[in-house]
Amino acid sequence: MDDPFDKNGCISETARIVFDTDKRIAVLSQAKKGDADAQCQMGLWHSKGGNEAVEEDYAKAAEWFRKAAEQGHAGAEYNLSFM
Repeated sequence: MDDPFDKNGCISETARIVFDTDKRIAVLSQAKKGDADAQCQMGLWHSKGGNEAVEEDYAKAAEWFRKAAEQGHAGAEYNLSFM
């Protein structure tokens, strides 16, 4: 899977299902550096939970979505509207 990001800049559902801890670590690293796509992805993972690496936590999800939304990330703005 070369480009796991969908048209909204978030990792696709298929990529989420094929979850890889190394990728989670890489995405978290990018999110902490301010990458809006990675921040949106962290929000998605925390909003859905369901895997061993990221627990479901709506407060954390909202925090990541907010960080990405503040940079104008449309997908994060959309997801934040449901939090």
